[in-house]
Amino acid sequence: MAHDPLYQVENIVFERRVNHLALLLDLSPLLPDRLLKRAIWLARNADEAALRAFLVRALARRLPTKVEQIKLRREHPVRRGMLIREVSIPEGKQVKRLMTRLSEEQRHEILERLLEAVEKRKHKSASRQHKQQQQQQQQEGDVYRVQVGRRLDEFGDSGGGGSASFWRDISENLPRTAASSQPPKPSPAAASVITPTPPPEERTNIVNLGFAHRSAADKTLAPDEPLACGHAYYFWLNIGRAHKHAIGTPTPIDLNKLPEEAVLTVALFGFENELGITKNHDTGELKIQANGTVKVLRQPLSKNPLSADSPADYLENFLVFPVRVPKNEGVYRLRCNIYCAQVLVQSYVVSASARTTATAVNEACTKKLDYVLSQNLRASHLASLTAEPHRLSIMVNSNGDGSHNFRFFGADETERFKDDAQIDGDQLSGFLLQARRALHKVSWDNENEWDPDNKNLAYRYKSGAFDAKMLARDLAYLARAGWRIYAGFISHLTKTAAELETLMADPGLVQIALKLSPRAVLPAAIVYDYAWKPDVFAASFDTTPFELCPTFAAALDSACAGGPPLEECDCFKGGCALKAMIADIRKPGSGKTLQDLPPVICPSGFWGYRHSLGLPLTLDGTNKDIPPVISFKDQLQMIACVSTDPLFVERDTHLGRLKKLKNALKFELDNSYGAIVNRLKTTIPQLLYFYCHGGVRANTNLPYLEIGNSDRFGPDDLIGEGISWKEPHPLVFINGCHTTSLNPEITLDFVSSFVQQSGAAGVIGTEITIFEPLAVKFAEECFSRFVGAPPHNESMPLGRAVRGARLELLKQGNPLGLVYIPYAVGTLRLQESQQN
Repeated sequence: MAHDPLYQVENIVFERRVNHLALLLDLSPLLPDRLLKRAIWLARNADEAALRAFLVRALARRLPTKVEQIKLRREHPVRRGMLIREVSIPEGKQVKRLMTRLSEEQRHEILERLLEAVEKRKHKSASRQHKQQQQQQQQEGDVYRVQVGRRLDEFGDSGGGGSASFWRDISENLPRTAASSQPPKPSPAAASVITPTPPPEERTNIVNLGFAHRSAADKTLAPDEPLACGHAYYFWLNIGRAHKHAIGTPTPIDLNKLPEEAVLTVALFGFENELGITKNHDTGELKIQANGTVKVLRQPLSKNPLSADSPADYLENFLVFPVRVPKNEGVYRLRCNIYCAQVLVQSYVVSASARTTATAVNEACTKKLDYVLSQNLRASHLASLTAEPHRLSIMVNSNGDGSHNFRFFGADETERFKDDAQIDGDQLSGFLLQARRALHKVSWDNENEWDPDNKNLAYRYKSGAFDAKMLARDLAYLARAGWRIYAGFISHLTKTAAELETLMADPGLVQIALKLSPRAVLPAAIVYDYAWKPDVFAASFDTTPFELCPTFAAALDSACAGGPPLEECDCFKGGCALKAMIADIRKPGSGKTLQDLPPVICPSGFWGYRHSLGLPLTLDGTNKDIPPVISFKDQLQMIACVSTDPLFVERDTHLGRLKKLKNALKFELDNSYGAIVNRLKTTIPQLLYFYCHGGVRANTNLPYLEIGNSDRFGPDDLIGEGISWKEPHPLVFINGCHTTSLNPEITLDFVSSFVQQSGAAGVIGTEITIFEPLAVKFAEECFSRFVGAPPHNESMPLGRAVRGARLELLKQGNPLGLVYIPYAVGTLRLQESQQN
């Protein structure tokens, strides 16, 4: 317990006699926006002038405009010669370091309690001074009342033009001195002492979660009331004022600017042998009203679950879901996800204690917000995230017992798809291993990891020559792994494979929601969902004459001859010859099986070619909202951080082409640690490009990128150097050529530091080791689509840009565009600011 950072923070902040305002000075960068107004008020009313000036100056940096910042600093100038170390305290830096190890929810709770402690101390101080003032007034009051009484007699109760009431008012409310013939003005010091702290406004935008009795859904349970074993209950969700029986720390969201038509879908998912979810009663919908309130659009239940004396509008404000409790005592869970247009924006794990007795239990029910794309659900974010509705969202998370849950939520024009699958950890690891081995085989003709010392290994697509037979065989290797992954999780679903196939048949946006745990990343790009039986060719896979689907092969020939791009291929529009073969085999009475399929592979069966994928990481750091757009004004800026290794023979020509992508692109280059760090402290680019080597430090799992000759840049350097961005939020592209061991599990350290701590909009990484010809071609194709460089008429969202780059490489005979992973929302795009 003593080493627990939360325990240490609480011990310093709330158990020691520290100056809380001085402590706030160091913690001001961590303060959430919703607490800024309270903190500024407290700072401006601090008793100590020097501390007041420094604290106001620190908080002013958090204001949105320069005008506001300058105005506040001028009101409270720092005295010449005064140093901040004269008012800061040693505990401040210690607490700040510890706070970086806490979750965002824990940090915000600590900071809110800190402000409450300052307010309480302020109230006590004001009360003591006010009491002393009242005693002094009591001693002087008799003399003063005589003087005032004489004046009132002189003016009388009428004909005085209101003067009598004026003197009466000030005689009752302001302190006086006996010697004064006129009522004196109160001193500024006295006025500041008796000014009460403004009461915090009652929030009406709190996400409330809780349980209620099955006999009546409006009879809510207190958070310390355990659930009874073997009984049925209701789980409820409401967005409004803080509910007295809501579980956990209140989670506020900003709904003030949400468009009236915004609809949030709430879906419950269960855990195996835990709180039971009722099929077909596990989703509901909320709609944001024009006045900022949230009303129920669709209830999970069709019947009325309320008591006779329930409020008439209860079901307009509360979503109500039936749940069941296991028979044995224990702590059981469910997952509550909030979606907007099939984009998962928040996910809560709710835990409840089940007991055979009704004895109260401290925190019998708890919640944890463990996946966040938007803490505030602001309109500008949701509108951008959902400008194009997603077809499917998949959340992959560890259950803590070695197994993993895949949570599916999708919809097309007519049907909604909701399901989940639990997969054993060993099985999932096996899928990932198969996928990587297939990618290795395709890239350097060996299923093992890249070994730079093995002279027999070489990049197979170095020449760039188109080889149709090689392409078909390599796609077969990838499809074999991709099909096994797909069949592996589809077999655990309660819905039929046909339902998911129908949903995913046409191109669309797909979100793979990633948490920091599990570390394993689903290789979604090589998932292959066209049914086949690769075991038929197992004995001679290397020599089997695989061919491309004839429909796709024709589209490929046309694209190479200057015809329509591969995105327009009929295989993506339901006209695939291979899919038609599979459909014929599946017909009852066909007399055929998958063994009768010829050795044909269609690239449209891969999710990475058919769909625009996004793999956004949960926000578990200082940032609260995933940036849906990267803003710029007049000119884009790209900063390239490069290695000077002479083995990069294509580096200079590659960088030269990137520099000329677009006239409105400002391109800058750094090739040392010091240069890039100093630039990133003063410049915020829209695009940050690493073209270099990479690796993992000896005896650790900490990755690094090698810049210049041998300078190492790691995720911890972003935190240590204090690099963070407010606006714009750059896209980071890590092209780590010949990078060994920098797999997705380890790359997540870079992704989390860039996105969660520094405020990047997303990161593009790779699934395996890559080589310079692939790195050069993919980066140029992806960047040209993302920024809208010729021949592309306009900039594309990131998901479409990555998909387009993959298909362009495929047109040239290279399938390895599938190794690139966009750790960002698929709708991320550039947006030119219209402000002057």
